[in-house]
Order: sequence, then C-alpha cells, then structure tokens
Amino acid sequence: MPIGVDIVEIPRMQRIIERTPRFLERVFSPAERSYVAHKHKAAQAQHYAAFWAAREATLKALGTGFKGMQLDDVSVGHEESGRPFLILQGQAAARADELGIEDWELSISHTRSVAVANVAGLRQVDRPKPQVEAPDPHEELAREFKRLRRELA
Repeated sequence: MPIGVDIVEIPRMQRIIERTPRFLERVFSPAERSYVAHKHKAAQAQHYAAFWAAREATLKALGTGFKGMQLDDVSVGHEESGRPFLILQGQAAARADELGIEDWELSISHTRSVAVANVAGLRQVDRPKPQVEAPDPHEELAREFKRLRRELA
C-alpha cells in the first residue's frame, strides 16, 4: 500500500502568501481557493498549508515527488460533510494507474503552527480478503457421523 506523509509549517506558508500573492493562484485550484475564502482570515494559511501537505504526501506515495508533475496534478476537494478527498489528474493520475491505485484515503490535521497530511493509495492487492468462516466443529462431526452411518448400512 503506497503511503505518504508531509508536514508544513503554517508561519512559513503565511510568509509565502504575504510575499507572493500570485502563489495562491499558481498553486491552488479554484475549488481550493473558494473553500479557503470562506474561512476566517486567520485560519486561511492553515488550510493552504494542509492542502500543500496533502500534495506532497500524495507525490511521496506515488514515489515521484514533483519530478514530472504539474502543480495542479493533485488537489484537495471536500465532501458535503467536510471530509477531504484527493483529486488527481495529468501525470499524477497516470502514475496512480501504473501503480494500480484504485482509491485514496486522506487525513489532514493542523494546529496553529503546523499542518500534516497522511495519504494511503488503495490497490486491489491491499484490500483485505474476505474471511472464510471456519466450519462449526459440531456440524462437521454430525456430517461425518451421518456419512459413516450410511457406509455401515
């Protein structure tokens, strides 16, 4: 199961945003920027740092880093419940297909100072096999007894 983790310092993200305002437009998708726009101003850098951590963690799981990838090949979406999910396109999606990744699990968390993201790529081979129930020993004994009775008769 390909996994990746990344941690980003939120003050560093805040400094980048303040020094290079176009950074947000170059790096984050319109959906990500819209999501963050509805957050309190003080929390916006936390969310951007978390989205960046999710990108990095995903590219680590893919085993590529940013080599051969575009900044928009990985982004974060949100379900109505608020649960985050990954959106892969371009070279990131192609690499995931090569690895047989069918689905992703994403967990994001942040404090005032750091944001962290964990991702796991789920392949068919990684999915748990259904457990076969062990036969009931009493039923097995009863079947064997019936079989032996038939042979004796």
